[in-house]
Amino acid sequence: MNRIARNFSIFWLMLWFGSAALLSVFCASPAFELSRALAPPVGMHLPAGADTYGRELLQLTARASLLSLGFAVFCVGVSVLLALLIAGGGMTFPKRLQQLLNSTLHFFLSFPSMLFALAVAGLLGPGRSTVALSIILGSAPGLARTLWVRAREIASMEFIWAARSLGAGPWRLIVKHYMPHLISLARVKMPSLLANALLAEASLSFLGLGFPVGEESWGSLLAQGKDYLIEAPHISLAVGLPLILSLLALDVISKPHSRGLR
Repeated sequence: MNRIARNFSIFWLMLWFGSAALLSVFCASPAFELSRALAPPVGMHLPAGADTYGRELLQLTARASLLSLGFAVFCVGVSVLLALLIAGGGMTFPKRLQQLLNSTLHFFLSFPSMLFALAVAGLLGPGRSTVALSIILGSAPGLARTLWVRAREIASMEFIWAARSLGAGPWRLIVKHYMPHLISLARVKMPSLLANALLAEASLSFLGLGFPVGEESWGSLLAQGKDYLIEAPHISLAVGLPLILSLLALDVISKPHSRGLR
């Protein structure tokens, strides 16, 4: 059953985002037609209906999801890079600096990531940089703490002591021995990090703290749909259902790896 769910999840992600990429390359952006604003789904012409500006909703959602995915991948990549640098480079620090680093990570982990996001938004105002910084602050400390614990475990293994006895320096140990294990663990965590980043972007954009007007993302389309839940519920359904399925798919993909690690 787990294998079937995993295969279906991979199929859904490839189908949805692959279709979104093809639409972005070969099709023009959905046109504004106010005469069909809030139109319900009608055959192949409007398979998911139209939004408040009369744009074809399915194609608009596909383009918005591709933008959100690209943004989330960028933020997760920066978070993984920072976490690897913190966990790997921290092994070269003196004991007191290592304790300070550990305490700093615990400080960031003691607050919900959304609280940091709202604090950053209050300081910087809405925009792409606000969302990016919020996602990175929400993702990097937790991953860095996980990698830090793994690095401490590796430091006590016999092959590390053997490498040191043969004259290997701190940076050689990090590059040749620590990093391969840390990168492998970070790769396992990436699907769940990507799901959290997509959810964070959608949440912040839904609250009006995300992408500027004119750059539709998953969250901004959801915010548009909440104002017309009675008159046009198809907007929230067409935008929210792919987001929910994508988040569930990423969660399913990450679970088998997590169980294997345990």
